[in-house]
Amino acid sequence: MRNALCYRARFVTRSVIPLMSNRHGVLIALLFLTLVSVGCVRTVKVARTLPVEGPLDVTALVARVNSMASVERVQASISLQFRDLRDAEIGRNKEYPAASGTLVLSRPGHIRLRIKAPFIGKTIADMVSDGTTFRVKVYYPEDKQKFIVGSNEGRYKRVDASMQSKDAQLQSAGALANIRPQHLTEAFLVERFPLDNPNQLYVLDEVKQTERDTKSGSKAGADVIRSYYVLTLLEQTAGSHEATVLRRVWFDRCTSGTPLARQELYEDGRLSTSIRYQAYGAVAGGRLWPERVSIERVQDLYSVDVIFEPKALTIDGDVPAEAFELDNEEHFPEIDLDKRADVIRANGGADAPKPQ
Repeated sequence: MRNALCYRARFVTRSVIPLMSNRHGVLIALLFLTLVSVGCVRTVKVARTLPVEGPLDVTALVARVNSMASVERVQASISLQFRDLRDAEIGRNKEYPAASGTLVLSRPGHIRLRIKAPFIGKTIADMVSDGTTFRVKVYYPEDKQKFIVGSNEGRYKRVDASMQSKDAQLQSAGALANIRPQHLTEAFLVERFPLDNPNQLYVLDEVKQTERDTKSGSKAGADVIRSYYVLTLLEQTAGSHEATVLRRVWFDRCTSGTPLARQELYEDGRLSTSIRYQAYGAVAGGRLWPERVSIERVQDLYSVDVIFEPKALTIDGDVPAEAFELDNEEHFPEIDLDKRADVIRANGGADAPKPQ
């Protein structure tokens, strides 16, 4: 072993002598000799860097967004997985049992979502929005049955047991009371990405992220480095050099076709919704559509995964107007959030942090 180290030292010395003709060469030579003297050079495992697709310009990337934005109507059978993220800061989430559902969407902002319990098919919740107002009917659990109405633009506090409300009925509505149907609308009825608004700016960047390797057959715990194009839309503040982020769209450079992979939507300069699109496949007519969409409402502290059944998905088919009607025929206790001062956020701000 000693002879091997000495041989390596002699080899490196002969290799670096030509470098010592100038001051920088001397420093490099000394660095090499120091490294050799402390032992062997080791090979260490690092995250694998994924190969990327060819470069694309802003026009080509915007075309991918606008392709989804051209969808007018969607009808689908779906599976849903809800998570309560209130305890994420201590490394814990509450995951609800997976449910099945029926989703109907129509521009400009109509949505109907009916959620059913698995196996037994009992309706858990039914919700609609016309783009301006929303209605949520909570069927189950039976002790939490409610009919909740509100405005899409309303800024409400999160409904849970810790909120400052004297209304036990409202607190008992549970996690489903915080779900707004329009949160799903903005994920599937994607808005076009404007390039010609004089008050808005856009920035194209490339980001590399270390992620878990989800490829079939990969080793448990293995990571990869994935590259994304990120297109950020900004709104310039009048009379100043400041700008506010409105939207960020991510494109996966390591997947064939560089598809839309993520949307981040902002309210008042703060991240409000993070949407991930995965597993694109061709549906009727050859249009590409994501099979799995994950929606996280950052301020509302919940997330939902939506998984489409490709054989039960119709794009731009006929949708009857009555599909978006929802009345309180059962006479559930009704809560109008716009008439409740105890649930409206002051100045449209975020909820106050929970006491520790």
